[in-house]
Amino acid sequence: MVAPLLLAAFAAGPHARDAQLHALDADAPRVWSGTGTSAPVVNRRVYGYLPYWETIDLDNYRWDLITDVIAFSVNISSADGSISNTHALPGAALVGAAHAHGVNVHVGATLFNSSGGSEIATFLASSSMRAKAVSQLTALASGIEGLDLDFEFVPTASRDAFTSFVQQLHAAMQPGQELTLAMPANTSLGGYDDAALAASCERLLLMEYDYHYGGSNAGPQAPLTTGGFWNASITGGVDSFLALVAADKIAMGVPYYGLDWPTVSSAPGAAQSGSASTVLFKDAFAKFTAYGRLWDSPSQTPWYAYDAGGQEHEGWVDDGQSLALKYQLVNSQNLAGIMIWALGYDNGRTESWQAIQDAFVPAAAGELRILSVAYQLEENNFFSATLHVRNIGGQGIDPIAPPPDTVYEETQSSTGSIAGTWRLALDVADRPAAQQARPWRWGLPQSLAPGAEADVQVQVQLENSGTRTVFAAVIHEGVDVPQDNVFPTQVVIGSPDAGGSAAPDAGSGQPPPAVSQPRGCSHASFAAFWSLAALLGMRVRNRSWSRRGTSSAK
Repeated sequence: MVAPLLLAAFAAGPHARDAQLHALDADAPRVWSGTGTSAPVVNRRVYGYLPYWETIDLDNYRWDLITDVIAFSVNISSADGSISNTHALPGAALVGAAHAHGVNVHVGATLFNSSGGSEIATFLASSSMRAKAVSQLTALASGIEGLDLDFEFVPTASRDAFTSFVQQLHAAMQPGQELTLAMPANTSLGGYDDAALAASCERLLLMEYDYHYGGSNAGPQAPLTTGGFWNASITGGVDSFLALVAADKIAMGVPYYGLDWPTVSSAPGAAQSGSASTVLFKDAFAKFTAYGRLWDSPSQTPWYAYDAGGQEHEGWVDDGQSLALKYQLVNSQNLAGIMIWALGYDNGRTESWQAIQDAFVPAAAGELRILSVAYQLEENNFFSATLHVRNIGGQGIDPIAPPPDTVYEETQSSTGSIAGTWRLALDVADRPAAQQARPWRWGLPQSLAPGAEADVQVQVQLENSGTRTVFAAVIHEGVDVPQDNVFPTQVVIGSPDAGGSAAPDAGSGQPPPAVSQPRGCSHASFAAFWSLAALLGMRVRNRSWSRRGTSSAK
């Protein structure tokens, strides 16, 4: 296959081609009710181009999964440098909805070469045109967060002039505003001084798509890896930039579209035998259902093939699985984030959003909960508890000191804590006011994965005689106490030299209220045991555990 950027030197870029297809489209209506607020929850930047011809539901959009919307586009004139904003971008409704949800708004400014044209070179060669464009663009950016420049593509002879224009525009923007640049898929084009451009703007938005286009053989828009028929890939393109610029300067572009080619055969990568048609992300799934979804392992992308009246066809378009694989590359290379071409092309589908959520929304933190407790009074007033716990959060919970094999005397208290860590605790209702609440605390003995359960055995020696009420707690150190005074029980403590006695209410034939009994032992069996002890006037002594402070994960 011919590398896409060699082809790009002789053809318009991907955004330019799409804009040409929609040149006669009316402006999409955009209405916002003025209600609703939220904030992005993603941990990377998610830029999305929103073309003037695309409609999105501003009231019900997934604003939580996007950080920056780029209104596409205003046009820079190569005749005098003026800005043509025939689509009244960015528009009050878009700005209002985005800002209400904590999302940044940028205006995209474009200058595309016509076939064989020199519009970009002509503009960049004129200092007066550049100055006019800077003045009008900065005025247009008033009240929003940034501008995006999309020149497809800068000729080699204009390399320094383009860098100078980017620096001139960036210097004229308001403090805190961002300048982003739509960039080719790799560093092979001579018109881009990639290192200097990265230093002169906030972000490079790599157009990592159009690796195959309407005039090429059939193939993936955005092959993640090379192999088989494909000798160029997103991974290679990103690597070429990482050799020159920092990862936090790069947002990797992904396509929400693909193409369907008439081909000379059904073999992957077959030569085209006519003009290709666009297949948007939202329409791809019906194609997969109708013709069967195939998977191309070398490029890690889906495709389909079919025969229409004797004419072979191939369609290549990304889906949720292939997007998720691309986002793994973003995370593994620690890039700033992603860029989407284009918002709205996925309307009605959730797979695109799910891939973003799975990749860039941190899992809920670990949360420790006690599900049940079994108590036991041992010799010499050692009071033991087996706490059955579960991690109900989305991340693991790490062990922390003191470990469960720490045995407290009643007058002792746990000292020191690390904010954000999780501990289990025991307490007594008659604790002296001078002693800290929930004084006897233990960390987990080992990591507890999300959804996992464990039995944690702990022990304290109670010294004050009489009927005591003991209860358990879960402490999120420095944050809150999500479970407090849970699973209370009463226990009769004898004098230290006499040892422990039976639990209270022994004559009632009932177990202590709200106490969870050990697994395998029914309430009835415990009741019978304590009743028999009371009738016989026995003092019950339990042998100490052979293993104290242990945990068995489930």
